[in-house]
Parts: sequence; C-alpha cells; structure tokens
Amino acid sequence: MYSRIFRTTALATALAFSSLAFAAGAAAAQSTPSSPAAQPGAPAKGQSLLEELDLTQSQQSSIRTTMQQNFQQLRPQMQSVTQKRQAFEDATPGTSAFQSAMNDLAQAEADFAKARTLREGALRSKIYEVLTPTQRTKLKDLIAQQKAQVEKMREAARARRASGSSTPPASH
Repeated sequence: MYSRIFRTTALATALAFSSLAFAAGAAAAQSTPSSPAAQPGAPAKGQSLLEELDLTQSQQSSIRTTMQQNFQQLRPQMQSVTQKRQAFEDATPGTSAFQSAMNDLAQAEADFAKARTLREGALRSKIYEVLTPTQRTKLKDLIAQQKAQVEKMREAARARRASGSSTPPASH
C-alpha cells in the first residue's frame, strides 16, 4: 500500500519537469548503461538530467534537498490515504461502513492530489531558481526534445493501430 503511494508520489515529483526527472541520477546509477543510439536525441540511459544540465555539486545538493523536503511534506497525507484505503478494503460492500470508508478515501485522495500538485509547482519553482539562465534554456530544449519524442512514439502507435497491427515493430 505505502509503496504504491510512494511510487506515485516519487513519479509525480519526477514528472515535475515534464517527465525529465531530476531523480534520474539515482535510477541511472542503478541501471545498466545503454548505447546512446537507443534513443536518438535523448541522454543515454545511464546519463541523468543532472549530468545533462551540467549542474554543480551545490546545485545538485540543493535540488536533492528540496525534493526530499517536498516528499517529507507530503508524507502525512500519503499515510492518511494509505490508512483510508485500508479501511475501504476492509469494509464490507453494501454496508454503511463501506459507504463511509469510500467517501473518506475519495476525499483523502482528492486532498492528496491537490496537495501533490501544489507541492510539485512549488518544487518546480524552487528548482528553477537554482538553475542558471543557460541551464534553464537547456532544460527547455530538453523538455521540447522529449515532447517531440513522445509525440513521435504516439504517432507510431496510432499508425500501428490504424494499420491493424497491435504488435510493436521488431527491434534491430
């Protein structure tokens, strides 16, 4: 339960910059490097956005601290949602306790979604303040590249669906 909410929050935080995760540094360190040719125009799988933006150690530290603080501020609400979800799962459908648990869970999830979105906006602003004008420009370029890649993949998926093929093309 908790890990699902943690993963969702971690993903949401990572997506604060349009899916270009500052947290990718930790994930990249654990992943196996792939060839840059795997995704033209994208950083190599083993290369993080932190490396791509050429951040100083001070900037990296500041960003990591800010992200940790963001998570800590959301933690109480994540725990509340987990508890409400457990109460909902434990309740017997058709009872008043089930209806009450369902309403409590819906409200807790709505409150958490709002808090998470507001924290993501604040996180994004704080991270943006840490960047130099050159890094901000590079970040915008990286985001634009990523959006183009995502759109290209969507177009390819639409083309496959339109042609009646539901299987992805074979890799080389």
